[in-house]
Amino acid sequence: MNQKEDNENRRDNRQASKGGSSEVQTEQTSNDHSSNQQGSNESLMQTQQASTNQSSSLDQSGQMPEQEKPPAKQSVTQMTESVFLAAKAKNYFQISGIISFAIIFLMATIGTVVLFVSLLTLPPWWLIVIEVLLLAWLAYFMISVYPTKKYQRTKWRFDEQGLYIQQGIWWRKQYAVPRSRVQHIDVTQGPLQRNYNIAQLILHTAGTMNASVSLTGLSHEKAVEIRDELLIQEKYDAV
Repeated sequence: MNQKEDNENRRDNRQASKGGSSEVQTEQTSNDHSSNQQGSNESLMQTQQASTNQSSSLDQSGQMPEQEKPPAKQSVTQMTESVFLAAKAKNYFQISGIISFAIIFLMATIGTVVLFVSLLTLPPWWLIVIEVLLLAWLAYFMISVYPTKKYQRTKWRFDEQGLYIQQGIWWRKQYAVPRSRVQHIDVTQGPLQRNYNIAQLILHTAGTMNASVSLTGLSHEKAVEIRDELLIQEKYDAV
């Protein structure tokens, strides 16, 4: 009897363990099914959101709006107002003033020494003071005043008619060079001008008065652009 009861208990335990494992498997299957369903719902929502964004980007005509293009670079022939020279032109004028003053100062010093040696005596003190004051004023004018005024009072404009130049500190001068009068064009650069990337534009025109007009202080790129534009015009005129 005891053996039969033990067998029955073992059979019941086996059935209970099988039932528990089947319940666990059923629960895992339901969890996997719910997670798969949640993932499909999320992917569906993402697809709907992408389609909504795409439809909102369409304009009223049903076409995609064109991308904004950067503003086109203004051609040198589209200028409507006179402009100043290149920004580095002022520095170039100042360095040129320093070099010119250094030459004048050296010549004045040599002349003073030669005068002292030839006279074998010292000049009056007031003469030395006057010379020093004159050199100081000349240095201030050549290094500070003149370059600034020259830069501020030099303007130019190049359009379909030709080149217009306005310059001069005390006596103002205005030049109008029509395209049809230009014979040939030179773009020159000295060592100091190359350092500041500026150039001198020289226009040789037909006629005896003001046969050549020069403009110093343009950027090298702008001077070359004006030259090329005038060369194109000359080709059309030749044809």
